[in-house]
Amino acid sequence: MEYKLRKTRPEVLEMARSTVAYAHNLCKDVEFSPEDATRSDRDFLLQVLKRRWKPAPGPSHSDTVGYAMPEEYGALIGFIHHHFASAGVTVSVHCHDDLGFGHGEYHGRPR
Repeated sequence: MEYKLRKTRPEVLEMARSTVAYAHNLCKDVEFSPEDATRSDRDFLLQVLKRRWKPAPGPSHSDTVGYAMPEEYGALIGFIHHHFASAGVTVSVHCHDDLGFGHGEYHGRPR
């Protein structure tokens, strides 16, 4: 956030809220995707998701750099599901496979 967006946490929270609200004025089916969610501070990620939750129906969690190992990404989705499952929210994902672990067999160590 500091280097790429040049924004503080409060500014990012407001940016998430305002962009979802703007998009919702143009289209009722809005999906919110926090960029590079796998490397985000989880407490802050929850703050972002809770603040922008409405009117977007559900988040799409991104590993846009392809940086997370499969078990890390699974843990993130489990964490998000734990916090929002009772709300009946559908969580979707957006992954890249820059490290080459997205297919084939994975045993917890680099090939």
